Amino acid sequence: MSKFNICIVRPNGYIHSSAYIELAELICYSLIDNGMSAEIKENSISSSSVNIILGCHLLDLSMIDSIPKNSIIFNTEQFGQGPDIWQQNLKFYLENFSSWDYSSQNIKLIQQQGVKSPILFEIGYHERLSRISQNLKRKVDILFYGSLTEKRVKVLLDLERSGVRVKRVFGLYGAERDFWISRSKIVINLHAHATKIFEIIRVHYLMNNSKAVVCQVDEDTKADPRYLRGVVASKYDCLVDRCVELLDDSVKLKELEECSAASLREIDSKQIMANMLNNIKYAL
Repeated sequence: MSKFNICIVRPNGYIHSSAYIELAELICYSLIDNGMSAEIKENSISSSSVNIILGCHLLDLSMIDSIPKNSIIFNTEQFGQGPDIWQQNLKFYLENFSSWDYSSQNIKLIQQQGVKSPILFEIGYHERLSRISQNLKRKVDILFYGSLTEKRVKVLLDLERSGVRVKRVFGLYGAERDFWISRSKIVINLHAHATKIFEIIRVHYLMNNSKAVVCQVDEDTKADPRYLRGVVASKYDCLVDRCVELLDDSVKLKELEECSAASLREIDSKQIMANMLNNIKYAL
């Protein structure tokens, strides 16, 4: 049995998106489904396992000599966005290790920079991630979790002005974050970067749990159409109207919840991982 270590890089004081944890779990569970031994650790590189590293853009370049050569870099970022040091680190690790990426658009951008191309990891459904209660009273109309940018704040303020009950949270993980998801009718997903790559790393956990999600999807947003079948996609300027319309139509809201998980189930995580294991070269 092959052993894998999913390493989440988290420098002291750094607050990750909670999506890192669900992605690590999806990878871990899918490996186990394929007969592998897998565990998730924070800031821990194993010398006896194949490491899958999430957050390499936060690793100092001096770390390279201590990372086994059979390690796999999983890029979670929108390529070309963020501080220069992040981009420098990411390029460096992509050039020196095998890598996976959640976005075909990211892979295209990476190839254009002459960097070694990652393998596409399609993010799908996993029953072990379906764990949020559906039966609690929903006192929040719209939930947003994540960092606040000027454009994000504008949408949230406009929703509040329209009479919608909005809840904003940041830095919550696990049960605390799930508490607010379970008590919200809709979760809104808004772009943070100019590359506008659809944030399936953020959204898949909600879809796994049959949540109604309204997503910013502009004309230049890059998204797999399979994911869009399970969300309400809206241009930035129409987000408030789409949210209000959905809140006023309980039938459509229920239909969206059912469609959310159903569309993600089209992507079989066990088979996706089997394909990854067959295609990537690693030493066991």
